[in-house]
Order: sequence, then C-alpha cells, then structure tokens
Amino acid sequence: MAHDEVNVRSAPKLDSEIISVISQNDSYPILEEKSNWIQIELNDGQTGWVMSKLIKKSEEADSDDNSMTTSDPVLKDKRVGTVGVSTLYVRSSASQQAPIIATLKRNYIITITNERNGWYEIDFNGQTGWVGSQYIINENSEPGSTQETIIIHDDTNIRSEPTTTSLIVKRAKNGEVFPISAKKDNWYEITLANGTSAYVASWVVQTSNQAISNMDSGSVQHKTIVIDAGHGGYDSGTIGTQGTLEKSLTLKTAKLLEKKLKDAGANVYMTRDDNFFVSLQSRVAISHQWHADAFISIHFDSFTNSSVRGNTAYYYSTIKDQKLAADIQSEIEKQSSLPSRGVLFGDYFVLRENKQPAALFELGYLSHPQEEAIVSTNDYHERVTEAILSGLEDYFN
Repeated sequence: MAHDEVNVRSAPKLDSEIISVISQNDSYPILEEKSNWIQIELNDGQTGWVMSKLIKKSEEADSDDNSMTTSDPVLKDKRVGTVGVSTLYVRSSASQQAPIIATLKRNYIITITNERNGWYEIDFNGQTGWVGSQYIINENSEPGSTQETIIIHDDTNIRSEPTTTSLIVKRAKNGEVFPISAKKDNWYEITLANGTSAYVASWVVQTSNQAISNMDSGSVQHKTIVIDAGHGGYDSGTIGTQGTLEKSLTLKTAKLLEKKLKDAGANVYMTRDDNFFVSLQSRVAISHQWHADAFISIHFDSFTNSSVRGNTAYYYSTIKDQKLAADIQSEIEKQSSLPSRGVLFGDYFVLRENKQPAALFELGYLSHPQEEAIVSTNDYHERVTEAILSGLEDYFN
C-alpha cells in the first residue's frame, strides 16, 4: 500500500475539519454511509467521516462484523485548484523537511491527485509534487462545500463589478467573512448579508483555504529587510496636482509592506515610522547597522510634463543591486495597472553609499492627475506591496 494514514473529518466533505488521523489496518465501527463517505466511531467515542474510497469494509474481506480498515488514499476524481499565496514551494513528499522541487506563483492552476495529512499531491507543468492543502483554493469543491473570503484590512472596498473603477457598495472591516460564489480573474464574487452579489479583489483578502501567518513561501523568513519611506517631516517630497503629499504615501505604503513582511517571517526595520525627517546618511546607517539583506526605498515621482506616468526601479551597483531591483520590478509590472518605465541606473545617495543590496522604487507620478488618484487608493497600495513581497521572495530564491 502506497500510504498508511487516512484523514477523519468532522463532516462528509473534503474542506471540513480534520479531527483525527487513522492508520493502516486499524478497524472502526461503521455508523452510517452517505454518498461517497462513511461515518465511523473512533476509539475515544468521537464520530467522524472518511472517504469510502480510502477504506475497505471488513465484510468485503470475508468478515461478518460491520467495520472497516483503511485502504490506499488516492483520489480517483481529480480536482482543479489555484495557488492562493504569492509564492508556494512544491516538495518531493508530504513533509516540510522534504526537498523543494519547484515554486509556483499566486493564481497558478494545478490538478489535485491525492490528499494526505494536510497535503495535496499535485500535477503541474508535467511534474508531480506535494504542497500544503491550506495554500490551495479549490475550484471544483464538492457540492455543499463553501469557501469564504476573510477581510484583513479595515475599509476594504466591496464593489458592484470586478473592476477598481466600479461602484463601491460597502467598506468592509478587518475580520468580516463573506461566502465566495465564483472567481473572475483576480476578483472574488461574494454574497453580502442581504443576499446580493458583489466583488472584492483577491489581492486584498485571504480565503478560508489560506494561512496568513504561516505561508509556505519561507524565502523571506529570517531575512533582514530595511524599508525606507522617502521624505518625512518638513521634507514633504513632491506634491501632487490635488495636493497629495509624497511623504504621506511613502509612509502608508511602507507600513503596509512592513506588516506583510513580518507576517511572512522577515526581520523588518523602518528608517522612519512616523512623520519626521530622517537624513540620507541616517537612512544608510540603519541599513548598515542591521546588515540588511535588502534595503527598499519607496518614493513617488513628479515631472514638469504632466503626461509622464508609470513606475520605475533604480539600482546603483550592477553586481550588488540590479537583481534586487529587477526581481521586484518584474512583480510590480504584473500587479500594477500603471505602465512600467523599467529598471534603470540611479545615482541616489541611499543606493550609492549603501554597502547592502539596495533598490529605490518610484511607484507612480503625482504630477499626472489620473495617476495621482490611482496611487492614493488602498487597492494600489495592496497591489504594489504584494508585488514587492513576491519580488523579494524571487530575489532570495
């Protein structure tokens, strides 16, 4: 037999809670059969459900009592799933200690062929491997199973259509939960309390399949990241056409990035965490003090020609900095709706004088009226911080 353990669940569906794990050749009384599931009584008196295809009734083995033993837990009906975290490690077996054989990005579609103790065996790109089941969003769950989206930031926009320009019908609070009825591109269609349908962007929520604080990315775990929120205090930075202050946007973006990096296991230090002035020398000194594995400087741009727009990554040293800038900018290009101006050489003090790997990002033009409005939204901050996190994971891989 290929596997020797079977999950016992609280209800007869694959996304229900695992309450126990039983071993090969164990026997348990059968209480009820329902569809493709069997309810059993465990030794401690608990009752639970196992998939009938994973066990063998003792009467099928020439026994008279109504009990069962475990069988090979291979899923005969393959299921489709989608990667629900920014970076997911695929391992050679169902263990955190198993070798990593590949990495998959958010929204990558896989086929689930097997399940074992909180792990899925998957087919992807002609290969086979194992991933944590909590990081996969099931696309064709069993009838009656329901996925939920969990709001993780206050004032998250719930919209009438799956676009960032559609009508906001609700501002949800951190911790609110909504059933998911469908997925459309990078949006979830959800059901509100009054029964109406609405949409929330996938990049600003978690689902019930995901674990926020224990992602299997790991590539930023224990890395030291210094986040440099540009300007501050009497140095406002550029001022947008509608009066937006660069120093406020850089701090808001930096704080959101700080939270995401800490959730992913990184050691994070800020050059400033409030509206005060920090000299360029001090910013670099913080990078040196903490021996930063990456120094990320966040800015927003301006130009005399108000038609100029887009985001840009800058590096100083080709050897030390360019890969960091390029890996992050590549992810920003995927997540941001703004045009990319590429990865360019920049003779900036915080790059030039920095002994640690460093990159500076201009995340949009406040001198462009429409772009100023875009980069001031929570949606945009969510997108670019998610992109920076993914880019750092790529860089450390």
